[in-house]
Amino acid sequence: MKRARWILGAIVAFYLALAVGYSVVIPPFEATDEISHFQYAEFLEANGRLPRQSHDRAQLENVVAHNPPLYYLVVRLVAGPVDAGDVARIVPLNPDFVWGDLNAGGPFVHLHDPAAERFPWQGAILALHLARIVSVAAGGGFRRRGVSGWPAAAAERRRWAGGRGADGLPPLIPVHLGDGPQ
Repeated sequence: MKRARWILGAIVAFYLALAVGYSVVIPPFEATDEISHFQYAEFLEANGRLPRQSHDRAQLENVVAHNPPLYYLVVRLVAGPVDAGDVARIVPLNPDFVWGDLNAGGPFVHLHDPAAERFPWQGAILALHLARIVSVAAGGGFRRRGVSGWPAAAAERRRWAGGRGADGLPPLIPVHLGDGPQ
């Protein structure tokens, strides 16, 4: 049993190192739906309510509004004191970006200012990195307990993979590194 705990601890430590590394090197707001998740957290603080969900695009207040709010509330607690009002100025949308065509405007959704994105971070960039650390901590915390997501999902993975070791594998898949709890 001690060996299994040591192995799980090593997997979690590797996940945390990898996730922190990714959170530092991925350009701001370039992780999948990151700007929408960031705006969801800002919406909660600014409006004091959940964003409206709708199939009508004109009525939709945030494209990730269907996600549970607890993660976003924690992000606002951690990043809330930071003034993130400069996000549109620091990382404006790349007007030439086209999904699936790297030759049309390059690979980035946003235009980046390396000087504004350098450490020590300030404003929206600092708030974003604090939010990313919340995601890393939440991912490591859920995985540390052996429950990646809901307990039923973890039990299903164990049945499918034939053992508890499968709980440590999803966090090592790069798509999980920026997710936060789902």
